[in-house]
Formats: sequence, C-alpha cells, structure tokens
Amino acid sequence: MQKLVINLRDYPDRESLQKALKENLNQPDGYGGNLDALYDVLTAWPDDLRITVVREDALPEKKRMADRLLRVLRDAARENRAVSVSVRSTGHDDERKDCEQ
Repeated sequence: MQKLVINLRDYPDRESLQKALKENLNQPDGYGGNLDALYDVLTAWPDDLRITVVREDALPEKKRMADRLLRVLRDAARENRAVSVSVRSTGHDDERKDCEQ
C-alpha cells in the first residue's frame, strides 16, 4: 500500500500543492495540474493508496483550498475503492510531514 501525507500548511497556494501531487503521484509532464486532473488520476489508480490530509483551519485563506481538495479526494475515493482518504488536524509532531509517499 502506498501512503501519501499532504500537510496543507506546507503549501502557500494551489500551484505548489499541485506540483507536489504531480511529483508524489509520479505523473508525467502532461498532468493537468488541477483538481479535475487529480480526480482522473485517482479514479484510475490501480493499487491501494491511503491519502492523509493534514489541515490547519485556523488559516482562513487555506480553508477554501482544503475544502475543495477534500471534496475531490473523497469523490475519487467513492469511485475507486483502492483509494482511501483521512483528515487530521495539526498539532502532532508526526504530522509535520511534507507531501510524501
């Protein structure tokens, strides 16, 4: 099983988040770099993938990005049972990870 931890406080904007997702999901240069492209990748994901999103709701500018990302991740997980999504709040040392496998 592949694991992916996305700590949203490490990404100041959606472009930096999409760049990290592209790299960590091993997507080619043609990856669209948007939530539609992410949905397409995840619904076709062949192996078990556990995604954990670490969010910090105290930052209002990140709340919208987090909400949209989580909606897409959860929709993709409903379509593809190989993908699972969980959410954590910040405040634990083991959650201070970058987007990693």
